[in-house]
Amino acid sequence: MRRVTELLKRTFKRMYKTWRDRPYEISEVFESWIGEGAHTGLPATFVRFSGCNLDCEGCDTPQKSRVTFMTHFVEEVVEYISLFSKRRSPFYHWLVLTGGEPMLQVDFPLIRALIEAGWIHIHIETNGTVKLPYDEVERFIWNEHPICKVWYAVSPKSNLVIPEVFSQADEIKIVIPKEMTWFTRIVEREQYQLQSKCIIWLMPWMDDKYEENLDETLRLSKLWNVPVTLQWHKLVGWR
Repeated sequence: MRRVTELLKRTFKRMYKTWRDRPYEISEVFESWIGEGAHTGLPATFVRFSGCNLDCEGCDTPQKSRVTFMTHFVEEVVEYISLFSKRRSPFYHWLVLTGGEPMLQVDFPLIRALIEAGWIHIHIETNGTVKLPYDEVERFIWNEHPICKVWYAVSPKSNLVIPEVFSQADEIKIVIPKEMTWFTRIVEREQYQLQSKCIIWLMPWMDDKYEENLDETLRLSKLWNVPVTLQWHKLVGWR
């Protein structure tokens, strides 16, 4: 009788969950520090979504195709993340959604559920080729959770980048020299109508020519007055 009761409880609980036709697929959830960009050094819970729409040379996330958790229910994603997070304070702990390409899966219902679960700082890494639920999220935050912030970090890696995503970005990270074609396009903000608050970063590519890449990054930084960010998680061995 007890087993039947528990089964009924789980069944009714699922009836009131938010269903998504395509499942959410997660590779891993872990805690570390943000290693690049505006939030460098801040503690965070990282959620790596599986799958990507690009096949970039030198991709540092080989686990993008591995799936360790899959569900059609928004609430179960939130519950799964909570199993791995030991956040002490929501004001100083970020939730980073990365991949692969997380925006193939991350949608407004999931972001809303995460905010309602207490994640008031959400950082999304994207290659800019998938449309963002920007207007829905901003409207929801403005009306119901004004202390929250969803931060969009765009790292362009393809000509398939949607111009609208650039206009919604909080920061854009350009890898030097791999993405030099993007540098001249983005450094002139008028071309993509960037937000005035958007930070453009130059980041040296970490390969066997790292010193040369760093020198070129610093040269461009000085020439165009654009800040530099390093991949500290790789340099110091953060997870």
